[in-house]
Amino acid sequence: GNLDCDVSNVVPGTTSKCSASGLSGSLDVVVEAWVRVTKATVPTDSTESFAFTATAETASSAPSPASFSLAGGESQLVLAPLAANGTQTVVIEEAALDGWGPGAAIVCTNPTGGSAASYVTVDAANRRITANLSGADFGAECTVTNTRQTRVRTSKTLDPATDEGRFDLSVAGQVSTGQGDGGSTGYRVVPEGTAVTFSESAAEGTILAEYDATYVCVDDLSGAVLASGAGTSVTLTPPPSSDTTCTFTNVARAADLALVKLVDLTGPQPSDTLTYTLTVTNHGPSSATNVLVSDTLPAGVTFVRASAACIDLASVVECGVASLAAGASVSFEVEVEVDDGVPLGTVLANAASVSADEVDPVPGNDAATALVTVSGMVLTKGVCNVTTSTCAAPEDYLQSIAGVPGDVLEYRVAYVRVGPPAFDLLLEDDVPANTVLELGVYGPGGDVELTCPDGEVVLLGTGPVARISVDLSASCTLGVAERADGTSGAAVLDGEGGTLRFRVRVP
Repeated sequence: GNLDCDVSNVVPGTTSKCSASGLSGSLDVVVEAWVRVTKATVPTDSTESFAFTATAETASSAPSPASFSLAGGESQLVLAPLAANGTQTVVIEEAALDGWGPGAAIVCTNPTGGSAASYVTVDAANRRITANLSGADFGAECTVTNTRQTRVRTSKTLDPATDEGRFDLSVAGQVSTGQGDGGSTGYRVVPEGTAVTFSESAAEGTILAEYDATYVCVDDLSGAVLASGAGTSVTLTPPPSSDTTCTFTNVARAADLALVKLVDLTGPQPSDTLTYTLTVTNHGPSSATNVLVSDTLPAGVTFVRASAACIDLASVVECGVASLAAGASVSFEVEVEVDDGVPLGTVLANAASVSADEVDPVPGNDAATALVTVSGMVLTKGVCNVTTSTCAAPEDYLQSIAGVPGDVLEYRVAYVRVGPPAFDLLLEDDVPANTVLELGVYGPGGDVELTCPDGEVVLLGTGPVARISVDLSASCTLGVAERADGTSGAAVLDGEGGTLRFRVRVP
């Protein structure tokens, strides 16, 4: 036969009798009511999940599931057995989620789409649904819509992260003071379409000018960059339902200044003019301000002139520029004259240094020194009367001697190089007035005897001349040295020397 059970013959919570044709019996039937929760979000593309809990007034008839989570577009059917009295009160509550409005829009209908207001109470502010279910009002369809807030915040990054600078961060009227690396104002909710200013300022003890400041503003949800640039403030209108963070990055201003100093002569002679070239290069990363080069002049020189950006302060010349960009260079020239009385062989050390307002991460290249040696040929000339003396030893040659007609006098010129290698040297001496150069006295063709730096003795024929001129490079085998232009040539080296001898007759 047929077993027929319906609301008219089913008693909730009891063993119920059902009418049947042809047979009879008893059947336990538990009647369950339900609430279907559907999640909606604004914006609709959100993928975040919201947590719910479900509780019943009658603890022995707990709803199922007791907890669940829904993302936008998802639904959950909550089943709740009716109590023995045929009713059940089910409370479904959504947990607050950071970044979303404190309340929710909740709409509930009966299973056929009509109003459920007679048995379902909505508390939108607390995101709560209270359904008083019964055999007649056994179900409800509820849509819970959450709207993401528009939030903004300002955050701080320091480079290096250990930098001790502290900054006051501001956004939409909220200020967080004394923030270091990783600091933030925290999110602040603003109305949609509102222009918001994000900014930073130096906290007590920090000087903003000692940092390069840049910012980047990002929608934290999508990753889209909304704004970027240099500075300590930016104003923008955040996208609706976004989390916008503007991060200000402060890099401690540092300028690696490198000083190079060159001099045009490495072996000047007394009264020569020296030109020093001082070049400052800023290797960054920041531009340098108030760049100052201090050039200390050594004793033994006299200031002549300098570049327009320089001033002479007695023994110190200072040159400067207000600013030097990263990667840029600037050069200055300082001219001095070597004093007449400076002894040959004196080393003139010209030291200079560079400084700026910024920290220099590589201080080892902030100073440079140019060394030059006052140079020349040390010449010693003496004369000996060959007619009356042996003239064998250097001490036999005096500064002056007496001679009478017919006497033969021998002149001896000793030369020694002091300073850097000397190229293309000519050794010259005049035949004294009222005398006649003796020819061939040192051997065939030997009008002059030359002792080279390597000790070789060379006899040279000059003929009857009034001035003796000897090219050392052509007459001697000299060492090889490098010239200032990078080429090589025969040269008399420091400390090398020799002699030149010739004889004259007093008529």
